[in-house]
Amino acid sequence: MSHTDWRAMHGLLIFALTAGAAFVPVFRIWPLPWMVPLAAYAVLVAAVPLFAHRWCSILAWDPKYAVQTLGSSILFSTLRIRLWL
Repeated sequence: MSHTDWRAMHGLLIFALTAGAAFVPVFRIWPLPWMVPLAAYAVLVAAVPLFAHRWCSILAWDPKYAVQTLGSSILFSTLRIRLWL
């Protein structure tokens, strides 16, 4: 399978988990509609070696992007909290 096929499969998996969580009444309490599907996705990717291998090769991990993502998350979360209060 090509990288595009694997990306589509991962996208379909996360979409199916998110849609499936919408049908479970217990998961309709915030933030469970997002946390449960993402946690299930992480477990599936970690548990199935083929998914984990493909995910790591598609991801192209770079610490620079992790630091940028973490920094922007902290910045915008702080701004949102300050504007909310």
